[in-house]
Amino acid sequence: MPSTAATLMLQDWRQSPAFAAKPSPDIVLADNDMNSWLFVRAGEIQPAQGAGPWSVLRAKVTPRRPVRERGGKLVLQGVVGRGEVWIDGKRVGTKAGFAPGTVVVPMPAGEGERVVSVLLEGNGTQASGLGGIVFVEE
Repeated sequence: MPSTAATLMLQDWRQSPAFAAKPSPDIVLADNDMNSWLFVRAGEIQPAQGAGPWSVLRAKVTPRRPVRERGGKLVLQGVVGRGEVWIDGKRVGTKAGFAPGTVVVPMPAGEGERVVSVLLEGNGTQASGLGGIVFVEE
């Protein structure tokens, strides 16, 4: 039987309030902040909180050992909006169009918990967000 790559789902995300201008991907979210950022799940697009086309979606993940040692890839399915994907403060990929699409970016090797930030710009007619599953793969 052929082996398959192990995957690790990223389901639980935090969504920032809306911004009029492109925000920094490393906005600090206080550990005790339970109100200004929404708790969201991948696959459930939430409308923007407030005015402005930009939002940040953030998740923390500790990859499995093979990815920590050799790296892997982060797969974001059904991404709606134009934007960028950042891991640990470094941009690893972009999405050019507003239409839903899959974004695949490298997950660099490294120990410990990783912070994934997705900056998304909506087109003003539909909410931007993570419309599909998100996972880390070897």
